[in-house]
Amino acid sequence: MMARENRKERGISVYRRFRDKKGISAIVATLIIILLVIVSAGIIWVVIRNIVQSGAEQMEVGSQCMKVSIDAKSVIEDSEGVYSVRLRRDSGGEEIGGIKIILLNETDSSSVQNGFEGLSQLSTKTETFSGPINATKLEYTVYFISDSDKEQNCQQTNTYTIRESTTIGSEEEEEEPDYSWDISFASYDNVNISTQDSIPIGLFFSSDGTNLYEISGDRKIYQYSCTTAWNLSSCGYEDISISTQNICPAGLFFSSDGTKLYETGYCGNKICQSTCDPTWDLSSCIYNGVYIPTQDSYPMNLFFSSDGTKLYEIGSDTNKIYQYTCLDAWTLSSCSYNGINIPTQDSDPKGLFFSSDGTKLYEIGRDGKKIYQYSCTTDWSLTCSYDDISISTQDSVPQGLFFSSDGTKMYEIGYEGKKIYQYTLSGE
Repeated sequence: MMARENRKERGISVYRRFRDKKGISAIVATLIIILLVIVSAGIIWVVIRNIVQSGAEQMEVGSQCMKVSIDAKSVIEDSEGVYSVRLRRDSGGEEIGGIKIILLNETDSSSVQNGFEGLSQLSTKTETFSGPINATKLEYTVYFISDSDKEQNCQQTNTYTIRESTTIGSEEEEEEPDYSWDISFASYDNVNISTQDSIPIGLFFSSDGTNLYEISGDRKIYQYSCTTAWNLSSCGYEDISISTQNICPAGLFFSSDGTKLYETGYCGNKICQSTCDPTWDLSSCIYNGVYIPTQDSYPMNLFFSSDGTKLYEIGSDTNKIYQYTCLDAWTLSSCSYNGINIPTQDSDPKGLFFSSDGTKLYEIGRDGKKIYQYSCTTDWSLTCSYDDISISTQDSVPQGLFFSSDGTKMYEIGYEGKKIYQYTLSGE
């Protein structure tokens, strides 16, 4: 009887130990599951975070890439399989890491080569790369360097076709690119002349570039003669000047044949017309009483289309450019505002200019101390949009600008230095 009771108690004890172990195992299993869930969640979070960060970085790179513009200017095979690649960067965008280069022909291609590290805005640079003999195409891709010091490529790859006529060392045979009318290629010539007046506010050249005119805040217009067309260093004052019609003169313009002189001012808020005979002779210009009111209460300058049927005014009160239509070419009395205007880029605009074909518009501003470039979808129409291209002026108080007839020379007049400055538009 006693033995049976002992066996029973031992059985109960074994059962209890088994039950307790079973309970502990369940708790351990639950803890393991919880730990696995936490670890899994951590892994998933790391993966998701990396994906999100990668996507954010890619979006940022994509945004940066859209603001960078690189143009290939030439590719010359200096010797077999050795090429000089010349690239030009326009204004806009942040600092780049560099540019990846691939040279190809019909059957072969080079490896990806990095170059042009940190190519700055408005700069042109030539570097040497290897490639297959008689390469016919260049492919180049901009890349940036991330905060983690990794290369991030732009999605867009640019292509430049190498001319078939280009032979080894034949750089002179490459077709010279056209840099005219593109201020991103403008560079100061270190050429300037002093103005006649202590308050210079505007300038103008005759159509052949041999006469230069300066208008001043002291109510005078001065005439210079240039022995070499469009060469500022050859221009000297002729001791010829006339008084302005406006009490507060701001800008001047001549008709294409030099028989009409126009000026604007911000005291009378009007544009006046004078007749000149002989042509381009300032001393012969006589005011004939013709004027029209301006749209802006502070008109700063004016410009006519090449055929004299459109008139443009720039004003610093509203910071706008206005367009007029002239029924009779170069006849101011026939000009009326047609309701078209666009805002300026600068908050203190001083001057404007159009390219010879009317497809480019330029603005000079005193606040930003910059010259701005626009593109116009229709010639001689204010369907113009800013190109996101600008350059800094030489003078800290710029007042006016002018271009040579072919768009390869640009001139700036400044109040602070009391000088006229000359630029050249080229790829150098």
